[in-house]
Amino acid sequence: MDIFLYGMAYQELTVQLQLARENCVSVLLLIKETFFKHGEKETLRSCVKALNFSSVESKWELKDYACRMSLLLSLDLLSKKLR
Repeated sequence: MDIFLYGMAYQELTVQLQLARENCVSVLLLIKETFFKHGEKETLRSCVKALNFSSVESKWELKDYACRMSLLLSLDLLSKKLR
């Protein structure tokens, strides 16, 4: 009986972690979309601050994703600036 309850609790925790990961990735994608959609200086600063915070303060998997997204954003900006 205890093993069954432990298994159920573990599955529930796994589902909750997966949902949290998906939510964080969705937020990061929205930040990226907002960054390119709006050109106001304050909006761009807020997006950069949010990405920097995510890449420093997040858990390991989300931190990696946020770092990659920051890198891709900077590469996109450089390529657009060079055009």
